[in-house]
Amino acid sequence: MGKTLGNIIQTIAGAFLVAFSAPLIMTGIAAPVGLALSGIGAGLIVSGVAGVIGGLLGPPSQKPDQSETAIKSARPPRVSAYGTSRLYGAYILYETAEDGTAVDVYSVHDGEMTAIVQRYLADDKITLSGNVVQAGEDGRYGDGNLSFYTTTGANPGTAISAVVSLLPTIWTTDHRGDGVVQMALLCKSVKSKNFLDIYPNGVPTASIAAMWQKCPDPYAVDPLDESAWTWTENAIRQLMHYMIVREGPKPALAEDAPGYPAALATLRASYWARKFAPALDYWKAASDVCDQLVPLKGVQTVLTADVNDGATSVPVASVSGLAVGMAISITQSDNTARTENRIVTSISGLTIHFSAGLHWDHTSGSAVSWASDPANPATEARWRSCVAHKHTDAHSAVKSSILQACDGWIATRSDGAFVVYAGQYYAPTVTIGADEIVSFDWSGVGVDDDDAVNEISCSYVSANHDYNTVETDAWRDEDDITERGEVLSDSLEPQVPSHGQVRRLAKRMMARKNALYRGTVTTNASGRAVRGERFIHLTLAESGATFFDGPAEITAVTRNLGSGGVTFSWVAADANVDAWNPATEEGDPAPVGDRVAQEPLEAPVISSAETELDASGTAARVRIIVDGFDRNDLTWFARWRSTTDASWTSSNIPIRILPQRSYSSRMSCRQT
Repeated sequence: MGKTLGNIIQTIAGAFLVAFSAPLIMTGIAAPVGLALSGIGAGLIVSGVAGVIGGLLGPPSQKPDQSETAIKSARPPRVSAYGTSRLYGAYILYETAEDGTAVDVYSVHDGEMTAIVQRYLADDKITLSGNVVQAGEDGRYGDGNLSFYTTTGANPGTAISAVVSLLPTIWTTDHRGDGVVQMALLCKSVKSKNFLDIYPNGVPTASIAAMWQKCPDPYAVDPLDESAWTWTENAIRQLMHYMIVREGPKPALAEDAPGYPAALATLRASYWARKFAPALDYWKAASDVCDQLVPLKGVQTVLTADVNDGATSVPVASVSGLAVGMAISITQSDNTARTENRIVTSISGLTIHFSAGLHWDHTSGSAVSWASDPANPATEARWRSCVAHKHTDAHSAVKSSILQACDGWIATRSDGAFVVYAGQYYAPTVTIGADEIVSFDWSGVGVDDDDAVNEISCSYVSANHDYNTVETDAWRDEDDITERGEVLSDSLEPQVPSHGQVRRLAKRMMARKNALYRGTVTTNASGRAVRGERFIHLTLAESGATFFDGPAEITAVTRNLGSGGVTFSWVAADANVDAWNPATEEGDPAPVGDRVAQEPLEAPVISSAETELDASGTAARVRIIVDGFDRNDLTWFARWRSTTDASWTSSNIPIRILPQRSYSSRMSCRQT
């Protein structure tokens, strides 16, 4: 089914299952049945001339380039994001001011963000004093040479005054960036001898990790009241935001026109009344599924700053599943033997507090972990999303990306309202059997090697790895691998923030792809009851033989004019797909603190220094022999001065390797 549905998905318009009857290609369908968008394989319920799209078995949108690097483009696409993730930006200004300051301004995110979690220069986490970047451990970015500015994305916005001051003829107070998160980096010029100390990798690229857009809540008194919207990782609430704000109707007016806000509010109210309000209970139930707590075998995060011995609190990247009274372990990133355990006394934001002070210093990036306790288990919300998308992406692809994060499914009911489900099996309430079925095609038993999958490589967005995409343990069916004698691999890379979550999704994906039974069914008018249903009870029987009798998941459906009913494709549903044993199924997150540290260099020792004069006696040179390092990646330099009151001069020096790792070099000077 996976490949078939994938091909259907890519066709988008006018595509139908091969087994659909001839009337399906007719035009002039009077009323649509609706459409159903699924997260990991259920297709769309569509009208006779609509298309089919999907999630994990279909094409989600690609992550924007700005999630990995800054871009330079004459007309960059706008980018928006949900949950917490890291974004770079599109350069909208890169200029050098009269005083030599390099000025870079980026457009980062369309829409107001909630809060910044972390600022970065290149791959370095930074802190600010005001807007001034604080020096790193090796002095990089120090001496007040760099300044970092951001806007919130409010509308109307405010121009970054520091940029206006440096480039008043280019950047004015009118450059507000209404509704757009902007980021500016100002880098002062420094003397050449200090350049590599301050800018070891050249002028760095800026980025931020942030809690992005706020979303409506289906439980709110007025879900369209933006002032009451809150930040969330709930995939269904994010989908509601996208469908209202990005996909929903907009006035045929310029956004800065005086009547635009009122016209937009009127359109949204009408859209809500037709598309959301009649099926609001479905949205509430799906949102609740996303928020359900799933037990974890344990949690691993990292320190976000250095902490000294004696400290009674530590800042971390995540407190998911942590509660007061639980035990945590803190392990030095470069010395796993130095692990110490503490009992949590309180949690404030992303800071964990405990009573007994630490015995050792711990650097940023050190691992912090905690195990589930049956009496006080670690948990996480079932379905979280951190989707980022371009505004040039097809709406269907973005919705597929969000639904991919929760194995979601959405359909348009016969009344035009959107019915939505998050990834959780429910007992079917609709039965389709001999009284409703006109004809059927049945495929079983088993899945051939071309369609089967017994290994799914799993990736997720990790806060422990600076919000980069990393891999966790693959989801594998070892019995099937042994039986087939080969690994049939696929990949799964949803934009989700948890290794356990992506493995739960992989379990559902494999169950659907490897289902033993699947097919298509054409019904009479009574079969229209399947519209808006994700799961049904299906009985296929003929001439006294029963081919299938059990729960089935609808993967695509369209109206059949010949029968007066519908034709739908289906796959056998696993009623136990939600069963979960964290100890055996959760897997392990990508390891942290495993970067290879540079070997510290000991100070070279000058074992001898001899002065040599030329024949005229006016020029001298010094031959020095140094005990040092036999490494090609090091550049040697020496400081010298002619008298004690003269300034030191630094010079790169050529070396000649001598036995026993000693080095010989000469420095020359001439008397004036």
